[in-house]
Amino acid sequence: MKKAGKTIIAVCLSLMCVCFSFFTVPSSFNMATVSAAAYSTEPSSYATIKKGSQGYSVKAMQTMLNAVTGAGLSVDGIFGTASYNALCSYQRAERLTVDGICGKDTWTALCSAYGAGASRSIANGTYTVASSLNSNRVIDCIHSSKEDDANVILYDNAETDNQHIQITFLGNGYYSIVFVHSGKSIDMNRETHNVTQWGYHGGKNQQWAIFKYGEQYAIVNRESGLYLDLQAGNPINEANIQVYKGNNTKAQRWILTSVCNNYARDVYEQAIIKLAYDSQGATYRLYASKGVDWCAYYATSIVRQALVSAGYSESLCASDGSTTSIANSFNKIGKHYSYYSWEYIDRKVVANISNNFSPKVGDIVAVENNGTLNDGPDHTGLIVEVGADYIICSEGNTGTGSTATRVVKYHTYYKSDKGYIRSDSSNIYITGFSRPID
Repeated sequence: MKKAGKTIIAVCLSLMCVCFSFFTVPSSFNMATVSAAAYSTEPSSYATIKKGSQGYSVKAMQTMLNAVTGAGLSVDGIFGTASYNALCSYQRAERLTVDGICGKDTWTALCSAYGAGASRSIANGTYTVASSLNSNRVIDCIHSSKEDDANVILYDNAETDNQHIQITFLGNGYYSIVFVHSGKSIDMNRETHNVTQWGYHGGKNQQWAIFKYGEQYAIVNRESGLYLDLQAGNPINEANIQVYKGNNTKAQRWILTSVCNNYARDVYEQAIIKLAYDSQGATYRLYASKGVDWCAYYATSIVRQALVSAGYSESLCASDGSTTSIANSFNKIGKHYSYYSWEYIDRKVVANISNNFSPKVGDIVAVENNGTLNDGPDHTGLIVEVGADYIICSEGNTGTGSTATRVVKYHTYYKSDKGYIRSDSSNIYITGFSRPID
């Protein structure tokens, strides 16, 4: 019996080895995907929970909120005040019922965002997107068009701005993908599933999850769940780009290469400095007819001119509005960096940076000057110089007289534990930065 037992054990071990030899980890396997999906993405897996709840479902909610929104919650399974506030913020952002209860609708939205790759798979930046079937051909906006509904195609890489794509994490598990030359988003046509460019509106058909597979990526539309796809899998010039059901083929694998565009950035910064210098002393009369906050209009008009000088589209920066609307518009595409959270009417910003943030020339700053953030920041400036512990901003609508007598001036802000505070008043401070280009 001892001999027979040893024989049986040997056979079992041999079979185990054979089984494991068939179970191999694919080369495309990404551990980040596993960690991002540590909890089930099936909403029915979780109980309805609210403030005071404890246990597994609470831990799942806390983990997902951290991944999707960067909430920074302690994953302790206790639904306390911090978890309640983070959940309400998420519900508000997703236009769900804001009740602080994680029920069916909220679980559905949260699981969808979490399962779509809530962990960031790629850094914000400018990229070319090449086909894995021919790495010399990249996604291109046909004829360098700046019009809505211009077709997206594959074409020989010429290193032009209609082939350069700005990819920005939105903070909800998805990215915006925007052509540099036009400032318009890669957009899925809801009826035809064709891919074109369209002015950015933040809809789910303009939001994309990006998954890493080895050295390549899959890009998935949030609204449809369909994959960015090279039609017919034929990488010829002017081949059409569409979305299609996932099929694990090379037609749905893309090579993302960061574009070093330091020259354009230098041109942009130099244009900002010159235009701001030439504007010093300019008065309200130049901006009175616009019917908007003239400090905001001044800053955005300078930025738009500088963008064009550097070869970018002026549409990368809104042309009118207020300090809060500018911050809100950049926040929607993940390019507003704020020290403070605030909410005003339909505009909101969540604190997402620390004191080690590095401002750049050409950043638009949101400034608080009335002592409260209940109405959002109140004033707009434009960075023209950055030092080790200070920045200098060019600002419209400054002075102590009436609006009509105020002018464009330089103001210096010094770095402190609370961010940047203006040199002439400790009650005036920067709340955040909007960055038109990286």
